[in-house]
Amino acid sequence: MDTLERLVPVYLSNTAQKNVDEADAIVKEITQNVQSNKIKLLEIVKALGEHLTGEDAALRSRSILLLSSVLAALPNNFLSLQHVEVMTQFYSARLDDEPSTIELLTGLNALQQMRHFGDDEAEQVIEALFLEVKVQTQPQGTRFLIWALIDGLMTNQRKALKKMGDRFVKGLIKVMQGEKDPRNLMIAFSVMKVVLVEWEIEKHVEELFDVTYCYFPIMFKPPPDDPYSITADDLKQRLRECLSATPLFATELIPALLDKLSSTSPSVKKDTLFTLLACSNNFGPRVIASHSMTIWDAVKYEVTHADDEHVAEVALELIAGLTKCLSQGVTELTRLSSLARYLKNVTAYCAEELKDPGLKRARPAGRILAACAGASHPANQAVVEAAVPDLLVMYAESGEISKQAAILAVLIGMMDSAGVLYGYRTDAEPAPEDASKNPQLAFKERYFHYFGKALMGTAPGEVGLRKVAMKGLSRMARLRDFLDDGEVGLVVQYLDGIVIEIEDAEGSADVAKEALSVLEEITTFKPELILDITFPAFMAQLPDTDNHAGSASASKPKKHYKVILAALAQLSSPRVLFEVLLTRLLNKLEVIIRSGTSSVVYPQIVLSTILLVLRKKSTEGAADLPAYFDRLVPTLLTKTLVPFVQSGSEQLPMMCRPEVLKVSSQIINTVFRSLDAQKQERIAKELFAIFVDGQPSQLIISDNQVVAEKFPKLHEPGQANTIILFTAAVSSLRKEVKLPVDDFEEFLSVLVQQVETTSSELTKISLLKTIASIVNKSSNEVFLGNVMTGEVGKALQTIKTGQSASRRRALDTLLWIGKAFVAKTHKSGTKITSDLIDLLVDPLIGSAVANGFGVLIGDDETLSKENHATIRLLQKQRFFSFAMPELMSRFKSARAGDKSSYLVAVTNIIRHVPKQVLLPDLPGLLPVLIQALGLVDPELKGSAIDTLYVTIIDASQTVSEHLSTLVPLLMESAMVSEVNTMRVRIAALRCLSVFPSSFRREMLQPFKIEVIRRLGRVLEDPKRVVRKEAVDCRHKWYSM
Repeated sequence: MDTLERLVPVYLSNTAQKNVDEADAIVKEITQNVQSNKIKLLEIVKALGEHLTGEDAALRSRSILLLSSVLAALPNNFLSLQHVEVMTQFYSARLDDEPSTIELLTGLNALQQMRHFGDDEAEQVIEALFLEVKVQTQPQGTRFLIWALIDGLMTNQRKALKKMGDRFVKGLIKVMQGEKDPRNLMIAFSVMKVVLVEWEIEKHVEELFDVTYCYFPIMFKPPPDDPYSITADDLKQRLRECLSATPLFATELIPALLDKLSSTSPSVKKDTLFTLLACSNNFGPRVIASHSMTIWDAVKYEVTHADDEHVAEVALELIAGLTKCLSQGVTELTRLSSLARYLKNVTAYCAEELKDPGLKRARPAGRILAACAGASHPANQAVVEAAVPDLLVMYAESGEISKQAAILAVLIGMMDSAGVLYGYRTDAEPAPEDASKNPQLAFKERYFHYFGKALMGTAPGEVGLRKVAMKGLSRMARLRDFLDDGEVGLVVQYLDGIVIEIEDAEGSADVAKEALSVLEEITTFKPELILDITFPAFMAQLPDTDNHAGSASASKPKKHYKVILAALAQLSSPRVLFEVLLTRLLNKLEVIIRSGTSSVVYPQIVLSTILLVLRKKSTEGAADLPAYFDRLVPTLLTKTLVPFVQSGSEQLPMMCRPEVLKVSSQIINTVFRSLDAQKQERIAKELFAIFVDGQPSQLIISDNQVVAEKFPKLHEPGQANTIILFTAAVSSLRKEVKLPVDDFEEFLSVLVQQVETTSSELTKISLLKTIASIVNKSSNEVFLGNVMTGEVGKALQTIKTGQSASRRRALDTLLWIGKAFVAKTHKSGTKITSDLIDLLVDPLIGSAVANGFGVLIGDDETLSKENHATIRLLQKQRFFSFAMPELMSRFKSARAGDKSSYLVAVTNIIRHVPKQVLLPDLPGLLPVLIQALGLVDPELKGSAIDTLYVTIIDASQTVSEHLSTLVPLLMESAMVSEVNTMRVRIAALRCLSVFPSSFRREMLQPFKIEVIRRLGRVLEDPKRVVRKEAVDCRHKWYSM
């Protein structure tokens, strides 16, 4: 009692009322004492004593709150049955104490969650609540506690509430009347739904309907700072579930809802239609049958005359829902059934609308038929038998292309409905109905004839009809057990012909693209047909050399091999297809190489086709990627290195040309990085045997001894650009793979020496990327420290004192080693960045250093996460936070001659850093960005304008004070010049276009006349895309 004597007066004092934390601490201490049996619950009541029933309302409320807070803090299994009974009686008896209502409800909400709170207590509480509390006069927070209490009792003591019967229903109606708060309504609608479903409500249908329907339609709009995140859709869904919970509402509800369809608000219409759909799903066929015609007569208008497509879609859902409801229990359609009578009206109406397929209302009528046909097998049979024969007759008699396309579109809708019921070949789950029951099978031959003729027998210029025909053939091919393999094969032949044939008609390219998409779809369920029909047809289009491909001497012009190869790549994602494609393309590559007459472009495109499929597989996470290593990597290495060592000083072999080597290296990289660490380590030894040690390797399929003897070792000159293949593999190694090198520092030194001596830019970049990859993936701090003191130190010394050419090579080495460190946010990256900033003032190399910041922080496909490099999440932000303040500080104090280097460095960083990182520093960066508009590098200039564009949209206030400088510079950047490439001009015009919507009119008025005048000159730009941007920009300034 000493504890209570100390704490209770403090809790009841004014000080504790104002200090919430102190009050909570008191409740926590008392609760802990109760749980440890140091304080009895009865002792708390005694300590509060007369305050619980005293005349001072504030003190009484505070006393009850203390008791309620303790109850709420106790575990739900702590109170005994006797405690629960006594406390329930105490609280229930005091619900007439209006000033203490909130505190009493808090206690009751805690009590009803107790394990020993039983049916008798539930009835006692709900009776007192309905009798003593005037709900409508209570504030929102109090009403929420009331609804929370009812909801808790409904969850835990529903049996006791149901036993109360009419008394509970009447009380609930009384509580719900006039409720407007969204949070309370969410609970109220849920509680009411349970009552409507589980209670005997026949005596109260009218009152229950009135108290719920009065909220329809929901017009709630949540406030911007709504802490409960309740949306209008949440409320609509809860009310919809409530209204559709009992068929006893149907007589009142359905006519009332149909009246709401006269509303001009699309939102109200959709809400009404969704509610009718919920009714059709829940009320059952007997109830719906008596209203189906009335609903149909009202809803058909919403499809055929809809101004809002979303309304039409919901109306179609409702029509399908009605059909599905009336189909319940129907296996055979009889003439007098509710479903038959309903469908007779629907099909008769649609038949009338379809008499002229070219009219606007014909398409909605076709959609209605498809919606009904997809509801059930009996409905599908009835609709197909009623509609399809007439449609086919109409098609045969129609000579107008537009009408034929419209009829075929309706038939496609019917096939879509068949797909829903009878399934598609690609479905993983069984279909609801047996595909052999599909009534459209009776019309298959006529379907195939009409759709095939529309595709192949129509003039190439009739793009619309041909696309519809392709869509129909696609549906037939996909439908389960509809076309046999021979018929699907014929579809494939049709589509192959469209892709291959050369047509000059407008839109032919779109038709060919559509045909290829359908072929791609067929690969998912009939890849063998693509193998047997499409691949031979497409491969036959590929010449053995591109010197005479498609020339006049050919018997029949062929489509360009680039188009055919792109099509093969698109079709070959499935493993079974890609394996065949790989064999055929590698064979074709061999033919091209042996012919010796092709340009380098042809083998490059052949290999790019393989690469395209591999990259698609990599993006999709295909598990079969490692399986292609043995097929590709040894083959490419052999086809490249064997001719290389055999060619001597003669012309460079085809596979050793830089254009081809780049693609070969990308293929090797894509496959190699998918291998597990164990295989990578084994293959790395074979690669080092070839490129580093001059030893025979299993990766060379033929003449491996010749390659071992004649191919130069890494430290020797003569490997030429083939080193790119080595880089592709090494850069993709996983971090845990150990390179077969005894001395890493010596190996790195060899690579750096080759960088310093090579005359090939491609070789130099490949070597630098190899160096960067090794440094980035190493976790050996001793090695990394030696890199800093060794190669980095040498590079810095050479940059400061060496000859011009060697200084530039040393800078490249420094930049790529720095990039490796920066990417993993290593401290050495900061040191190298500081050294580079110091070099910006060097008159001989400062400009190159400034451009090097783009290398240092830019993205690179070699040093990437895909290649298992260490790329820290915030590496660019950290680099920016360190480098930018230092650069800006030096830029401000630099001499005029040095400022350009700082400007280029800053612009390079801005170009590669995420825009959200820049925004906080924009006020300081903006002057630099504006100066960057005077740079002679188009890429940097374009990047600066892009950043300004984002800045104007996100922080226009920051830019507003620079308008007098910025507008003329952007106008100048929109004019044709050597610096202002098309990309720069477009960027400048787009930037200018957002000015009218970003700045106040009076701020732009001084520039308006001059901007419009100069934009008139841009309208004469030689590039159409620039002229279009100028027109859009000029219109926005005119309309300002």
